[in-house]
Amino acid sequence: MNLLTDLRQWIGLLALCVLLVPPAPAAEVSGAALYEARVVVDDRSREARSEGIRSAGITVLTRITGERYPELHGELGPIVDRLEGLVERFRFESGDDGELALWVRFDPDAMDRQVRESGHPLWGRERPRTLVWLALRDGGNRSVLTEDEARERAPVLLEAARERGLPLLFPLMDLSDRGQVDFADIWAGFDEQVLEASGRYGPNAILIGRVDRLGGDGWSARWTLYQPDGVVRWRSSPQARHLALGDGIHETADRLAMRFAVAAATGGGDGLRLRIRGLDELEDYVAVERYLQGLTPVERIRLESLERDTAIFIVEARGGLRSLEQAIELGDRLVRVDPSDQRNREQGAMIELSPVEALPTYRLR
Repeated sequence: MNLLTDLRQWIGLLALCVLLVPPAPAAEVSGAALYEARVVVDDRSREARSEGIRSAGITVLTRITGERYPELHGELGPIVDRLEGLVERFRFESGDDGELALWVRFDPDAMDRQVRESGHPLWGRERPRTLVWLALRDGGNRSVLTEDEARERAPVLLEAARERGLPLLFPLMDLSDRGQVDFADIWAGFDEQVLEASGRYGPNAILIGRVDRLGGDGWSARWTLYQPDGVVRWRSSPQARHLALGDGIHETADRLAMRFAVAAATGGGDGLRLRIRGLDELEDYVAVERYLQGLTPVERIRLESLERDTAIFIVEARGGLRSLEQAIELGDRLVRVDPSDQRNREQGAMIELSPVEALPTYRLR
């Protein structure tokens, strides 16, 4: 198997063998929650509140731009100076330990508009579900972390994922998983077996980590990230364990943002004809239109025709066809099908995108 050339085919096959009820992502931050943050503050003074809003806003900007340090970025720095005017609501909260925190929610539309007007790509609400196979070696203790073990032994993974708005999945390591892959397979670099075992989880990306204790407080990490269009590998320099683990998630988020963020440029005159079949009820039409309008790349959408169970829309999408297809495939409402297969037409609603002669096709899940 050639991992580079067969990667697209592998991603497509994942949908055919997912769990009947896929596990929910760990530490998922989605929807409006992407625009919320909670930060520790010293007191309830105006100065502390202003500093808390700034800190919370930087966290939100990191999530929706993919920039780890937006305050240092030329395009995004001016937004940091305007954060107080973008607040939708805030409140002070006291934790069980007496720690005082400030919870802030920013206006999603206003934040998105600020980012787009800056010219920087926007990483929207459609986020890649990333499956993490983490082989951890601490002397004689060797394991592949499940979600429960990650919460107990490597909580920084979930904290970093929550900070970046990245939905993570972890293997169950049940009989099915252990029958295909174990610690030795991951450590030795037998990635083909890991990819095959990943199919049941239906991820959009797969992160393989090999983290090793060097002695004392030093840890090293090797990472491999599989995306639909390629694979990247990197190493973390020896450092404290929480830094090695956290950097792995942050680097993953950096790379996924570069892949999935939508360019600020508008769709211009490249309107896409989009056909959806199987809309048996008015509620189906309304739900699909609302769903499509909410996708990050969609700038404008208008109905061209509605006849029986078929609606045709004209869609203007930032980033064109690629960005629109990408957003649809990351969502949970539509799935790609073969339009020439009569069985798909009999299964109900489907969607066809027609910029020129190509007809990528989907149906409602």
